[in-house]
Amino acid sequence: MENLVQTAQEALSLQFPFLTDEDIEAFIAISKIKTAKRKEEIIPVHSVHSDGYVLLKGLVKGFVLGEDLEEWTIWIRKPGEYFGEPEADRMGKPATVGFRAIQDSLYLQTDYEQYMILAQQNIRFAHVVIQVQERALLWLGNRVKLLSVNSPEERYEILLEQDNAIFQEVNQADIATMLGITPNSLSRIIKRTKEKGQNNK
Repeated sequence: MENLVQTAQEALSLQFPFLTDEDIEAFIAISKIKTAKRKEEIIPVHSVHSDGYVLLKGLVKGFVLGEDLEEWTIWIRKPGEYFGEPEADRMGKPATVGFRAIQDSLYLQTDYEQYMILAQQNIRFAHVVIQVQERALLWLGNRVKLLSVNSPEERYEILLEQDNAIFQEVNQADIATMLGITPNSLSRIIKRTKEKGQNNK
């Protein structure tokens, strides 16, 4: 457990360098330090909880369930980002979005009300809230634009340009559903793109 606490302290310091050592201790004191193995479910769909989650290491996906109960990825969360569903975290409603680890992950599970008390008392904790919400809103805004005004090929090219590493970190099926297309469609797009690149040489 001691090594886990130290790892969490180091990760918090890296992701939020403006926090003091005392801030980090206070953050961890109201949190549970948790790990999740690759493919392990962290927040089940339809679960009820009142906690907030901050990813410290690894990758986590947010997903909804299709009619056939197949998981459709809608979010990818990276270290330093919040994951969870606001309506579930803050209003006690059943979650419509589930979360699963894509890689072995380390995260903090924090009581939302206790954290907001800290944020009211300490401007640095308030800054953490602002920072994680800004990241989430920016990601959401980019995703809305990506899906609403671009063709599948354009979505792929934009994602490739914005976050090339994701194609090495996330499996093709998750990327496809995040782009709003089927895995077979994504495979064809990747093949056409590679062929186009070779023809242009």
